[in-house]
Amino acid sequence: MLTLLCLITNLTTLTICAQDRDWVGAEISTRDAFRYGRMEFSMRAVNRSGVLANFFTYKTNSELTPSSRSSAATINNYEWEEIDLEIFGQDNADHYESNIIYEVDRNSRVDNHAEEHDNKSSYASSLTEFRIDWRPRSIRWFEKINGSYVMVREISTANNSTASEITGLEEMDSPHTFRFNIWSSTNVGFAGPFTASDQSSQEAIIDYFRYYPLGANGQISSTATINDNFSGNRLNESIWNIAGYTFEGNRARFVRSSVRVSGGRLRLKFGPGFTERNDEDPFDNSAKHLDNGKKASQLRVYPNPIGTQNTLNIVTHSKTGGTLTLHDVNGKVIYSKTFKANTTQINIKSLHLNKGIYILKVKTNAQVHNTKLVI
Repeated sequence: MLTLLCLITNLTTLTICAQDRDWVGAEISTRDAFRYGRMEFSMRAVNRSGVLANFFTYKTNSELTPSSRSSAATINNYEWEEIDLEIFGQDNADHYESNIIYEVDRNSRVDNHAEEHDNKSSYASSLTEFRIDWRPRSIRWFEKINGSYVMVREISTANNSTASEITGLEEMDSPHTFRFNIWSSTNVGFAGPFTASDQSSQEAIIDYFRYYPLGANGQISSTATINDNFSGNRLNESIWNIAGYTFEGNRARFVRSSVRVSGGRLRLKFGPGFTERNDEDPFDNSAKHLDNGKKASQLRVYPNPIGTQNTLNIVTHSKTGGTLTLHDVNGKVIYSKTFKANTTQINIKSLHLNKGIYILKVKTNAQVHNTKLVI
């Protein structure tokens, strides 16, 4: 999918895509990351060319890979890892793609191995149950056909997978988050032509999601660590984050209002809706509901990216202030301060920082917010 941040061609600089958008989409991600196991879900896609409804696993921070790395630890932290099941809206949504994406070398060359499947007349006409089994020596994709799971693809050291597929399998050894999204690709060859004059909205529907971990004995547990049937009328945000960002090649910006739970199902909307450029984090928790029913304070950090001569402004909308720390990509704290007002600043010039990626952690009485800062 090559999603998240605009980091496809120039990995020396992290650029959050901030262009205005005329369409809105949706994405959710598990708060926690998991290594190996079984993912089961029931999903209905949308019948619209240019639009994709997806489930995928993703190693957090894969998109932050720098072009040069000084240590093996740094390399391991940021090499790309992703497992996909992407349902295309073109051609009556009659096919989907299984894929693995991984980083080939230190020059951040990305490899992927996609395979198409068309076992149903339309994946937009009704819910379809899928399963992905992820083990150290195999990744298998399943689709429930006539009431039974049928394996539609296998990458394994035990079968005749290609050498590069095996390399990709071996690379998939880090904890991943689990994600659902709906978006529109500007790549016509990939997702099909898109008709902008059609101003209708479509919703992808997810009926349930379950995750069963892989035990130390090499067997997948019979007890689900995550078992979300999307009951009630609100997403369970102790399990899921809601995204608020866009990326290069996406017509839409992911927004909170495009995520809803209704009738025991998760609904992710794609449709018209102008959104202005912003500096949101990849996953925006600013509107997380608190126990008192009010929304948490929203954080603003600008300018971002920031030059070494500039002053960084932090606006928390918190009356009591808080604390902030600035970390390098290895987690080392390089600056910290306590502030008592709604706003505070950092004189970046005085810190004599090298150009690169940093993490700004701001803690108030309402929330803890992590922002990727580019210098």
